Amino acid sequence: MTKEVTTIGSDGFDGCEDRVEGDGRESAIRVIQGSKWSFTQDCKWVDDSDQAIPADTEVTVVGIERVIQKWVDDVPVETRFIPHGELIPNIEKLNAACPKEEWGEDVNGKPRGPWQFQYVLYAVDTDMGKITFPTGTVGGKICISELRDKVVNMRKFRGEHVYPVVSPSTAWMNTKFGGRNRPDFKVKRWISFGCGDGVALAAPAPVAAVTAAEELNDEVPF
Repeated sequence: MTKEVTTIGSDGFDGCEDRVEGDGRESAIRVIQGSKWSFTQDCKWVDDSDQAIPADTEVTVVGIERVIQKWVDDVPVETRFIPHGELIPNIEKLNAACPKEEWGEDVNGKPRGPWQFQYVLYAVDTDMGKITFPTGTVGGKICISELRDKVVNMRKFRGEHVYPVVSPSTAWMNTKFGGRNRPDFKVKRWISFGCGDGVALAAPAPVAAVTAAEELNDEVPF
């Protein structure tokens, strides 16, 4: 007699969630995942408990998203993640179409439309705890854009599975008021995650730095 064997294709970690059918959360989108990092007006990095984040903290950046949200009475009533490759919607037009009773005020007391745009950076710490850094400021945009460029350039040489290990830092930014520090991420090293081949790794594999010859593509072929 042949014994029937049932094969389980998943260990349950990826699909083990607490959402219940019909509770309104099936399609809910959470922008903030894990601990929230912020860059304050006095140019300091803090966590969601307003505790200072040590400058030697290292996290691995695993993704960047662009998000627009509609806020009414300080509550996000609509959230849209912009698909990769698509243009950012015109926030001014979206706000112009909203009734004035949905508008609020910015930190300077000026009228502010309900729709807001922000970049959202996702990272994990050494224990794989999730970290989120959302930012809608000019300095935050520069911070994330510069990191994105570094990742894109490194992946040209080391492949798509390369990710940066970074520490929170600051960089000077010129403004019409004379300049100030903005948020910045200092890349400490690069690592490569596993590609799903089932091989257990003690730690992510380190990635060699790009040489000048590689960057310039001017090695002599003999």
